[in-house]
Amino acid sequence: MMESSDSRLKGGYSALQLGFAGEALVDMTGGVAQTCYTNGPLNMLWVSLSHLLQQGALTCCGNTEGELEMANSLGILSHHMYSVTGAKQVQTLHGSVSLLRVRNPWGHTEWSGPWRDGGSEWLSVINIKEIEVENLEDGEFWMDVEDFQKNFQVLEICHLGPESLSQIGSVARPWEYVTYEGCWLKDISSGGSIECKDHFWMNPQYTLSLVTEDTDSNPMCSIIVSVMLKHKRLKAKDMRVMCYIFQGNEDHVYLSQEILQCSQPVLSVSSCDKKREAVLSTSLPPGRYIIIPSLETTSDEGEFLIRILTEKGSSARPTDSKAACGESAAQSVRPTDEQCHSRFLLFSDQDGRITNEGLHHLLTSLMKDFDPLLPEITMESCCRLIASLDTSAEGALCWEQFDRLWKNIITGSLIFSNLQSSKDRNLDKDQIGAALQSAGLITDNFLVRLVQLRYADKDGSLSYSAFICCLLKIKAVTGMFEVADSTGSGTVSLNYHQWLQLALYS
Repeated sequence: MMESSDSRLKGGYSALQLGFAGEALVDMTGGVAQTCYTNGPLNMLWVSLSHLLQQGALTCCGNTEGELEMANSLGILSHHMYSVTGAKQVQTLHGSVSLLRVRNPWGHTEWSGPWRDGGSEWLSVINIKEIEVENLEDGEFWMDVEDFQKNFQVLEICHLGPESLSQIGSVARPWEYVTYEGCWLKDISSGGSIECKDHFWMNPQYTLSLVTEDTDSNPMCSIIVSVMLKHKRLKAKDMRVMCYIFQGNEDHVYLSQEILQCSQPVLSVSSCDKKREAVLSTSLPPGRYIIIPSLETTSDEGEFLIRILTEKGSSARPTDSKAACGESAAQSVRPTDEQCHSRFLLFSDQDGRITNEGLHHLLTSLMKDFDPLLPEITMESCCRLIASLDTSAEGALCWEQFDRLWKNIITGSLIFSNLQSSKDRNLDKDQIGAALQSAGLITDNFLVRLVQLRYADKDGSLSYSAFICCLLKIKAVTGMFEVADSTGSGTVSLNYHQWLQLALYS
């Protein structure tokens, strides 16, 4: 029944053929799968396998030599996955031996070498009762770690989280992890690999703070990062998943395009051919890091699931970007406050307030002195700008409100002039995220997508007026939210009239 359900999920039984054991374990347990190889020092292999089994990890092993499911001279099948179910250090008359218990899921066809069921080696074991040995043709057998390394070349390991099903009385799972979902969208959040230097910054970013070191003497933090491409077996096109970890700090909680172009990742990994998941397992010193998941090219699209596992817990979240360059830009040369105020009085009414038409004339006058090359802010845009600051819904702005508006326009104008490069004087779609970041806004892929859907032209670019209106709108609604969320809970409560004003006039 589980096999049938899995085949329906993936689009048919053909999608299950010649699959990967790690993927099956992930689908059945919700864990994180990792592929390793058995080459290397023998003692390290033994220590690693023993530790994995103590953690409760599900471990499979396979022989990659020979023809498909053909047995070698000692009964091990080629290109066939076994499970590792136990590890034991036994004392014999000739010294200590490291044994691994392996199981063939077929339930038959066992290992016929040393330490096989009924083998003579068992006669030399001092305390045979301490080991669970049954001479049955059940597919399960013991072998020493040296023979294991010779006969199995690859390991598929599934790390379990605290929510995984476990037997009553078993030890607690060591991994703590957080999970986020996201997507790569062409021209919005699909920046390709690190080789795509002009677009790599567009990929999603996640901040990871490692605080508590592991329990052993090594002052490091164990971490596993998994990036899974969703629905890969339903897609006709093979896409390679990649993951990069960069060093972060208090100044760089978000890596801008400029920073990424001159930075190298601390670690990186890409998925193997046809695999849906890229997994990075390592130990890092305590500190702040930035995780960037990506696909190989900027034209690739897909949904992803990112999971970050740590032994002692961590803080991880989608990265906020608060760049300071917008503040410095606002300090550039511009009309003085006295000049602005005198012109404001020329176009304001008797109550010292300025309406749509007056604002249009005032901004036209000021912008001619500030930057005559920028396009004129339209009358329609002036209506939107007033709405973004008119909290009392009177259809006009006082001097203090206009002063705030003008300073934001100056900031947005400088950002627009610095970033726009297209012949039609628009802001290219690839620069929208950078522009919002430069204005000091908390920017993520969702916000960029909304901006493009609401304000962009057909080619995805932003006109000058659209960018200024967008900038003021975002600042207005985020400011309202922060005021309403006095406790910092992340949720607010609005009455009917407040909701109408926010939805229709802001």
